[in-house]
Amino acid sequence: MVYFKYHDFPGEETLSLMQDANSVDGAHFRSFPPVIGPFANINSSTEFSGPKSWYKESRDVNAFGGKTPKPVLVASHHHPCDEACSFQTLSTRLSRKETKWSSSPKFGVEPTYIPLYWEWLEDVLHHSRRTLASTHILDAVYASMYIYKCNSPVMQAFCESWCPTTNTLHTSVGEMSISLWDIYDLGGLPVTGLFYDEVVPSAVELEGSDDEHSLYLPYSCKYLFMALHYLSEKHKVTTITFETWCDFWFRDASKYFLASGNKKSVLPTLMKDFSSFNGPRSWSHKMYEAFRILRIPEAHHRQTYLAAFLSCWLCAFVLPVSDLGCIRPGSFKPASFLASGKETSLAIPVLASIYHGLSKISNSPTPSKHRESFPAQYVYVWTAKYFRSHHIVTYDFVGAPLMRSVKMTTINQSNSQTSSLACGPVF
Repeated sequence: MVYFKYHDFPGEETLSLMQDANSVDGAHFRSFPPVIGPFANINSSTEFSGPKSWYKESRDVNAFGGKTPKPVLVASHHHPCDEACSFQTLSTRLSRKETKWSSSPKFGVEPTYIPLYWEWLEDVLHHSRRTLASTHILDAVYASMYIYKCNSPVMQAFCESWCPTTNTLHTSVGEMSISLWDIYDLGGLPVTGLFYDEVVPSAVELEGSDDEHSLYLPYSCKYLFMALHYLSEKHKVTTITFETWCDFWFRDASKYFLASGNKKSVLPTLMKDFSSFNGPRSWSHKMYEAFRILRIPEAHHRQTYLAAFLSCWLCAFVLPVSDLGCIRPGSFKPASFLASGKETSLAIPVLASIYHGLSKISNSPTPSKHRESFPAQYVYVWTAKYFRSHHIVTYDFVGAPLMRSVKMTTINQSNSQTSSLACGPVF
């Protein structure tokens, strides 16, 4: 049995998982106040921290007849500028020889092959396709079935023209930018829904319920922490890799491989519809091993299984962190909400991650030396759509437009030949 304890020392709030109620040994995770829900640390202050020229103060009459100050954003034409000013881009710094590209440039984090992940995804589609569809992430989840590789010359040109001050791309015909609509339209990620709140909860939030006896968090969230604790104890590590996580939850045979030595790659094929995932399929005895280890009731199997997969999907595909390659405990909360059927806004944190990552590349003294923490595949497909950097086929596949529109051939720099995309979307 796993015991949850919460230590709320100011600045050192920690969730501890232990085998014994009186033990001091176990797994410890730094906890932060959530942004939403009954445990949210809500700040009633209306102070706006942006530049003073961005807003003006307005006063609204409140219910008691008084006036409440409120910052209101103003349009740019309210403050006409008589002097033209230029914004610095990476291209400017390169031309001044203030920096230079590394010999092997790195950009964002690309989805990579994870043993058993694709097989697990196919099984999840059999068992939870309706839940994924109801939360509007079915296409986006299916898009993680493939590998997306970078076209370095295209990305270098993109980064050189990106302006971190305005989060726009400076082109010869004007400014452009990646928008929320692009993340929704190309990536299939929902804009609306619950706020994406990736934090480690307190023990009370994790196990408690409200006055109406409804759990604060879906029950699957607690089971995911139990699995993390079990794997940490078993392998004597503090972080769990994607491969270890997949191997624990998915106990069936492996059928997909990347080329190694004399062995050829065996990769998933693109599908025109979801008809092959036409309902749950029976599990072998060994597929229940994770539930037996954690003592999860049968009624909770399906939702916990989906939440475990979605936590891996969020960490590896949607919001990756550098080259860490590990499960983040904070992802258990949004993954559990998604598995319980609650739509969650994913496009907003993804776009913020992209803006932040591109800004770090633009401002870095050594751009591309280290891989930045943003999902690169969404930038790749954006350049494909707006700059025709790839040949696009005319027939559709299931999945997000990220999936449907990128069955392409990559144009080399001389534009004299193309390379085949036998393994799915490759940039």
